[in-house]
Amino acid sequence: MCSRFFIDFPGVMEQQRKIQSYLRNHFIGEERTKYQYLMTLRRVVNDSTVCLMEHERRQTLNMITVLALRILGEQNVSPPHVL
Repeated sequence: MCSRFFIDFPGVMEQQRKIQSYLRNHFIGEERTKYQYLMTLRRVVNDSTVCLMEHERRQTLNMITVLALRILGEQNVSPPHVL
């Protein structure tokens, strides 16, 4: 599933737009769940993505982390643990 996502959306900006769209459409009013989803996504990308070059993986992980921190900032909540 990850491989297909990265084939369809090779650029980090495309990935970000798609993830943000998914969050808007599937997690309406569920900010805490959005954060949990992003942390799960981050873990999956970090642990199992072999179709990305290292610098692409780092960019994607950074983008997911920034999105997650933005979600927490909107809630005025500190991260529960170090990312």
